[in-house]
Amino acid sequence: MPRKAADCYLYIAWEIDLVRRIFVLPALTIALCSCITQSAIVKDVHVGDQIAYGPVVTAYYAVLEFLQIRPFYSMKSGYGFETRFASYGKASFIEAWSFGKQLDYSKGVSQKGICFQAPCMIEETGLVLLSEADFLAAAQNGFAFALVGKLRRINGKASAQAFGAVLKLKKQLTPAASAIQVIEPPPKPYPDLALELDAKSGELRPREQVLTLD
Repeated sequence: MPRKAADCYLYIAWEIDLVRRIFVLPALTIALCSCITQSAIVKDVHVGDQIAYGPVVTAYYAVLEFLQIRPFYSMKSGYGFETRFASYGKASFIEAWSFGKQLDYSKGVSQKGICFQAPCMIEETGLVLLSEADFLAAAQNGFAFALVGKLRRINGKASAQAFGAVLKLKKQLTPAASAIQVIEPPPKPYPDLALELDAKSGELRPREQVLTLD
């Protein structure tokens, strides 16, 4: 290919990439804004759980990729936060760490986001469980952590307000009815009448009648 033709080809390719970025970045911004949800309490009647969710916050952001988390408290699972990473490259997260301490991380799903032309964004979700002490500390100072994958590593940080919102909602949770045990004395066989066996008839009669017949 002649030098001028090659330069022209590279320039056109750069222009196409620039146009794609110009259109993708606003779309990404809209997606970030539309995915932010408020704090809420979710009740799962099937497993008998109540979950206090904090708001979705962005823990990491770069050109054409981002990491969001959502702190929560579950009456069954305890404290933690959900993770959602979106990028054009796969990360395959398998671990979570915070200042040398390995966290309890569970890998979620990995799927392609909605798109009309390749390459498409890949969304990877996960779940990090925290101890009560770590969660309370996060509600005071925020929380910094790292997601480590087979292909990439991402450092994230979330504000204290997101964790504090969970603690406020936690106070509104009510224990399940099945967890409340009411201890009552066993009922009397005949609580309203004092009955005795009539020796003559063999029937149960009020005590007054038995005494009168005798």
